[in-house]
Amino acid sequence: MISFPFRAVLAAATVILGTAPAQAHDSPSHGSAAHQHRFEVPVTKSFQESQMTWNESLGAMIMRWDVLVLNGTVVVCGAITNDNGRMRRHNKAVLNKLWVKVDGQKRLRNLSYFTVYPVGQDLIGVASNCKPLPGPVKSNSSIEMGADTIRVRD
Repeated sequence: MISFPFRAVLAAATVILGTAPAQAHDSPSHGSAAHQHRFEVPVTKSFQESQMTWNESLGAMIMRWDVLVLNGTVVVCGAITNDNGRMRRHNKAVLNKLWVKVDGQKRLRNLSYFTVYPVGQDLIGVASNCKPLPGPVKSNSSIEMGADTIRVRD
């Protein structure tokens, strides 16, 4: 069993006023007939890169994510890959435990909407899925991504 307390803090702290081209999609929200907007934007070098390394033989999950303002909506966008295929089967378990805090309060849980790419895929330039960040976000808000304890069996 592997337990990994993961924390990745956005460096300069804040909502990035993005000009990335966005494609909007209507998609049903999980478990309900209600609809919510989701966006797709290309991953750029300005996306934060985070790695969750289990150990050398099991490899790492590599994630690029960002917080953008698209069409007036603050969204969290992300894409992931792995450096080898051994731990890839645990991606969903990891993404389910991730959360985003705004000014110390959890606002978004379960980042399983992030786009998953094949092992070794370069994430720069690929499409990332985005989801609106609930509640108000000020331009000087602190944005933090982290995870509850993650346990997987190899």
